[in-house]
Amino acid sequence: MTRLFSAGLILAAVVLLMLSLFAQVVIGAAQEVIIAVFPQLAGLIAKLSGARVVPALGLALSLYVLFATLTPPQHRKSGAPRWPGALFTTSSKPVTSFKP
Repeated sequence: MTRLFSAGLILAAVVLLMLSLFAQVVIGAAQEVIIAVFPQLAGLIAKLSGARVVPALGLALSLYVLFATLTPPQHRKSGAPRWPGALFTTSSKPVTSFKP
């Protein structure tokens, strides 16, 4: 890969990461507003909870691209998979985002 292409991939992955995190905040805020202001719309909470999968997939994809792009060349040639790191990092985020 050329450096310019790698820099473009990294920039795209960071933008996707930021959009995923922004979507997560918007979904959480919408849930809180529905609970506080519009309790009669409580049925939407389940749909919004299901929509949290989309930001998680964006987060996993952006982390995979970052891991794949930033892996040193000697480790790229070894054939070691990169997806476990992105999957572990993505799955550890929801565990730490629960409210007490």
